Amino acid sequence: MSRDSEKGAQKTTLTGGDAPARMTPNAAPSWWTTGASEPTAESAPESGGEPATPEPEAPEPADPEPAPARDRLPARHRLAGSSNRARLAVRSAMARTWIGTEVARLNARFGRRTVTLVSAIVIVALAATGLAASSALMGSSSAEAASATPPVAVSSIESASPSANSKAVAPSTMTPRPANTLPSFGHRTRIAIGDQHTCVVLQDGTVMCWGANNYGQLGDGSRSNSPVPVLVKGVIHAVAVTATDNGSCALSSDGSVECWEVGPSPESPVSVIPGIDDAVAITAGHSSTCALRANGTVACWQLWTMAFAGLSVVEEVSGATDIASFADHTCAIVQGGAVECWGLLAGAHTPNSPPTPVPGMTGATQIAAGGVHTCAIIEGGRVECWGGNYDGQLGDGTDTDRYTPVFARGVSGAIALSGGVSHACAIVAGGGVSCWGDNGDGELGTGNTEWSPVPRKVGGIAGATAIAAGTHSSCVVLSGNDVRCWGYNDSGQLGNGTTASCAKPVGVSGLSKAASTCQAPTEVAAASPSAPQVTPMPASPAPMPTSTPLIPRDLDLSNAVTVETSSATPPHACAVLTDGSVMCWGNNEYGQLGGGPSEGSVSPIQVQGIPAATAVAAGDYHTCALVGGGLVECWGLNSSGQLGDGSTTSSRIPVVVTGVAGATAIAAGAGHTCALLGDGTVRCWGSNLVAQLGDGTTVDRVKPVTVAGVSGATGIVAGILHTCALINDGTVMCWGDSINSKVTTVSGIRGATAIAAGSWHNCALVIGGTVKCWGNDDRGELGDAGKRDGSVVGISGATAIAAGWSSSCAIVGSDVKCWGDNSAGQLGSPLYYYAGSPVVVPGLSGATAVTTGGQTCAVVGGRVLCWRLVPH
Repeated sequence: MSRDSEKGAQKTTLTGGDAPARMTPNAAPSWWTTGASEPTAESAPESGGEPATPEPEAPEPADPEPAPARDRLPARHRLAGSSNRARLAVRSAMARTWIGTEVARLNARFGRRTVTLVSAIVIVALAATGLAASSALMGSSSAEAASATPPVAVSSIESASPSANSKAVAPSTMTPRPANTLPSFGHRTRIAIGDQHTCVVLQDGTVMCWGANNYGQLGDGSRSNSPVPVLVKGVIHAVAVTATDNGSCALSSDGSVECWEVGPSPESPVSVIPGIDDAVAITAGHSSTCALRANGTVACWQLWTMAFAGLSVVEEVSGATDIASFADHTCAIVQGGAVECWGLLAGAHTPNSPPTPVPGMTGATQIAAGGVHTCAIIEGGRVECWGGNYDGQLGDGTDTDRYTPVFARGVSGAIALSGGVSHACAIVAGGGVSCWGDNGDGELGTGNTEWSPVPRKVGGIAGATAIAAGTHSSCVVLSGNDVRCWGYNDSGQLGNGTTASCAKPVGVSGLSKAASTCQAPTEVAAASPSAPQVTPMPASPAPMPTSTPLIPRDLDLSNAVTVETSSATPPHACAVLTDGSVMCWGNNEYGQLGGGPSEGSVSPIQVQGIPAATAVAAGDYHTCALVGGGLVECWGLNSSGQLGDGSTTSSRIPVVVTGVAGATAIAAGAGHTCALLGDGTVRCWGSNLVAQLGDGTTVDRVKPVTVAGVSGATGIVAGILHTCALINDGTVMCWGDSINSKVTTVSGIRGATAIAAGSWHNCALVIGGTVKCWGNDDRGELGDAGKRDGSVVGISGATAIAAGWSSSCAIVGSDVKCWGDNSAGQLGSPLYYYAGSPVVVPGLSGATAVTTGGQTCAVVGGRVLCWRLVPH
């Protein structure tokens, strides 16, 4: 039984019987199907005013009795961990059944604040009385229903009741194709998480599972839980796996599907699903499992009911290229990258809905379903999400439900995606992982239990190839069979040999060389807004490596002028030397070091062919240098045209940017680059999904375009998805995601002499040496100790500033002071998880330049010193 179903929610027994006549399901609201009063989805909420309380992008559908506005607390003040267990259980039950609009209104009213016992009693009472009809209408849609009747062997299933939007078809005689002939079609994943168990496909085609096994979901023929991986009996040609509450299925290379739960016998627990011999992808929800077939159709079946007569074809869906299920809804990508969903539509309160187009969704390449939300990767690697958002699982910076897709803030270059009950995770270019949403059990992998309505990087993960987000845990596959998991672990679903939960990745026993021990994370305490906000770092999941320097590491460069570091994970950094040469080190997956081994280098290597550089800019996976004559040369990843040579071909050697001469400064974001010209104008190129190029469009540019409305600029900086320019009158103009899609002057900034851009925040050094910051502040990166006025506490006489992923720094006298995120040791000390006001970086004095991002570096006497908590 799932953790949530133990909290007293009513169970419904699934029954078999003859197939019912086709029925017309309850119609979705008119705004869902016609868009008559459909909210408008913006690319991202604006920031720059009150960053902690973003304005909703669009009004929610009218409610008979509008609830009062929700209290919005900074993320660091939210309750987390065991103190919220009752709240999580009640909310999870609500999410799975969506008991009418009354429950939705209660959820909107109480928000993320602790749901008390009284609230739980009210909800249960509503379900048992006035809303009983609504609960009955949902029938088999609840997770509790799925676990009410013990599952039986697949081979013993004889009859079925197809869903209202599907038709039964007789099982066909399978003619297995030769192994390893599966067409390259649709999305397949090597790892999956059920309610309390996890399964992974190994490179040899076998499958191993771990965690709860009360229904035989581990496939080893027993009913004993296992906190370490066990081999699934009889599965030898798997290419993909899926899991639901109490069972698991594997897709074989010949297109057949094998499933296991209460199997025919302990010696042979796995059964082949009859009638499936051409599957290219599989997915499982609470009430059904579905296969995407080679002809683009979708066939589903119910594993856990007492009756089954064959497959049910979702007849309205054709030409599908990917499918995903979770809880009680399923979605498919169809022609043109449109998305259609059916079942219990998140936000529409409409059970058993037929396939319905998602408004405004085009260009989708991969789909992931969550408890009451859905996300998709669209062309260009951005992620869009829609549905329930009470835990920030849409990643747009709010906790407002969305009925049309919104962008997950800061995610670019996504290559894989997975949805959990109320969180989501994505693998981005380079193999890093970002997660967002609920984090009460550490399922975001951030080392604490704070929820996050914006994506946060999972520390220590690089080279990821597959991702799974489950009920309250997450797992990732790295190279080979290296598997790491984090989050809730009551049944051993993390696979590290224990049942202790962990908020940071741990190695799965026998499948990873990473540490499998984990100390319980310390909950982040709320600090007083009137005092400098410094929060102790949670205990590490494993002992800190003795080789990890807690003081800056000397890069052995004796004549550096300046240094720049990327915000990617893992990061890379580059320095310009006095002779004009450029030296780079760190990650080199896409050639961003301009030479050297593809696995990267811990020691600086010289970029070949750079003549007399005066400045360098490090994007996520590309690098650019300002060279003689004001030319710009770039190298590394070029998927969006960020190298500016007129192509999208990546290059491990520098290429000259087309059409730029007389440049005086450069800046690089995640996938875009900009140059400041001598006449005070700015030109940008590369990714433009959220108007970060400032040319009035959202079209990527492989050659530089002029930023509209900017003149008299004296400085330029770039965040992940936005750009800012310092103007000669001391004002600042910004454009792009999280700032404004149009070029806009930042209010409240006057007398600026220098600017810096982080991922979703910016800072300005103003006359007198004080610093003001604006934008996102969920890790204290504004440095104002929670006062919300943007004035960095205790900084005067500063001479230089820097901003990175979620941290900021300033040179003040002989000291370097930093504030914000410290998960990678950006603050130079292991004593804090984040600091909401500046702290002095220990062991550093006399710096002339500083940069912060995935690591923090400074130039002292021509030498480059860098520090971070993970080994260099």
